[in-house]
Amino acid sequence: MPEPDAGSEQRVERRNNLFVVAVLHWPGAPVAVRIRNMSPNGALVEGAGLPDVGTAVRLSRGQRNVAGELMWRGEMHAGLQFSAPVNVADWLPANAGNAGQQRVDQIVFEAKAARVATGIVPNEPSAPDYAAIARALVKAGDELVAVPGLAENHPDALQAIDIAAQALNLLTRR
Repeated sequence: MPEPDAGSEQRVERRNNLFVVAVLHWPGAPVAVRIRNMSPNGALVEGAGLPDVGTAVRLSRGQRNVAGELMWRGEMHAGLQFSAPVNVADWLPANAGNAGQQRVDQIVFEAKAARVATGIVPNEPSAPDYAAIARALVKAGDELVAVPGLAENHPDALQAIDIAAQALNLLTRR
């Protein structure tokens, strides 16, 4: 669960859920993040090793970049305010619109239908360990994002890994 955003009551624009892989650059070191939601003026990002509040950052995904500042930070989540507005649609996977999230929804629907048809319930001994598979995918994605240039050159492949992990995590919820 994301930490509360202290500035959210001042937000005037609706945020769009994205769930895409990106890189947060700052004077310390680049950090692999997942953009969980975004508006033209800011974003909620998730990742380990996030910089301190007030740090000047640059968020990049493929050829897209935007400068900004870290406005709040929790253990694994942070709120960014951009220095200039962005077109949120430009940050979506190439030619996908909201197809990534639609694909997650479709995977979850199909998995639920299969679960009903087979009688298999996640977290029971006969079911695959979806949570462990999801953790392995997240770990693999995080390791790949740490490879210099990989996130910038292959954002859609990393997105596919993240979508698969999200879908598996949804299967573990009751």
